[in-house]
Amino acid sequence: MKIKSILISISFLLVLQVFGQKKINFGINAGITYSSLYGRTPDFDRSTAIGYAVGLISEYHINEKISAISNLNFERKIIGKQNTYTNDNGEPEKITSSLDFGYISLPILIQYNFKDNTGYYINSGVSVGYLIYATSKINELSYNITDFHKRYDFGFVASLGYKFSDSISIEIRNYLGLVNINKYPVEIENHMLKNHSIGIMLEYGF
Repeated sequence: MKIKSILISISFLLVLQVFGQKKINFGINAGITYSSLYGRTPDFDRSTAIGYAVGLISEYHINEKISAISNLNFERKIIGKQNTYTNDNGEPEKITSSLDFGYISLPILIQYNFKDNTGYYINSGVSVGYLIYATSKINELSYNITDFHKRYDFGFVASLGYKFSDSISIEIRNYLGLVNINKYPVEIENHMLKNHSIGIMLEYGF
């Protein structure tokens, strides 16, 4: 696991090296995320579960309006749900459970700025994720389910942001995963789970 994490970090540094001969800025970002799963899944009522993301940013200025953006983030994605079943007494009973995923993610984005230094901008691109851990919590019991999920994730990223200055910006980012994160077949026919998250990110550039 450590070796794969190192390889992801090296990939991030290689991206910086490619763009390093021209103007490039660095920074940090942090924010909250709301995550869910989509695909062919069993029916259940999802409850709101807030996660977070934090990491590093690099920005290579292609011209006055277009930039190439690279992030190296840790993302905690939490999905909650409630199931209702009938107990031995014939009474309905609810079970509260949640899934907690920790990813190292590497988004590669193209940014278009409507103005040169401040104002609105849009991002689009792709993101590669590496699963560090996965846990399942049912009521008060926790289980390690990392081995039941694929280590790598991949998907599309799109975001809308606003730059208050050269250093400070905020954006709403949407991630749509394309990989079925289930590692093994399950009893439900064509069962498929894919990641989806929406985040509000605050960014500070140096």
